[in-house]
Amino acid sequence: MASFSKKTMIFFMVVVGLLMQISIGAVYKVGDDDGWTALGGVDYEGWAGSKTFHVGDTIVFEYSAERHNVLEVTKEAYESCDATTPLATYATGKDSITIKKSGHHFFLCGVTGHCEAGQKVDFNVVQAATASPPSSSPTTSVLPVPETPPPTASPPSSSPTTSVLPVPETPPPTPTPTVSPPKSGASLPSTGFLFTIIVGLAIFVRLAYN
Repeated sequence: MASFSKKTMIFFMVVVGLLMQISIGAVYKVGDDDGWTALGGVDYEGWAGSKTFHVGDTIVFEYSAERHNVLEVTKEAYESCDATTPLATYATGKDSITIKKSGHHFFLCGVTGHCEAGQKVDFNVVQAATASPPSSSPTTSVLPVPETPPPTASPPSSSPTTSVLPVPETPPPTPTPTVSPPKSGASLPSTGFLFTIIVGLAIFVRLAYN
């Protein structure tokens, strides 16, 4: 249990140290062991070219304040060793300058003849890498599927109506009057009476069929 706690504490300290180094930035001493000097022919341009400087890094100039100073100048002043119009002047003998922006930063010694002897340096500070935004995935547009209307119920086909004609009722047969033969000795009906009976029967039959 104690061993586990010790390992956890060591891991935590390492992580904190890394985070502090990232947030604070690196520290560079100009010229390393040679420091900031005009003697010895120190190649400051070669020294700076072998380093990669970032925003947040600290540059330290160590020198004799009685013999040297540090001037931040423009590119034109750097190239011509012009120390008359510096952007900033440092003269403490141990100047710490934190880089706050990317690009070239030019420094030289303002003592007469020192810049011409090579006591100048150009820091090329790279721009911090910015995380590119995640590429947006193409949006697939989904077209709405048209709703299929429900099938319309067709009205039931009407079956043709069969008209039934009424069957005329057959009238009962008309009883035929039986004519009894005349009895001997009786008189026969007259012709007019027979004609009247026939006509009546005909009218009766006509009316019955109508």
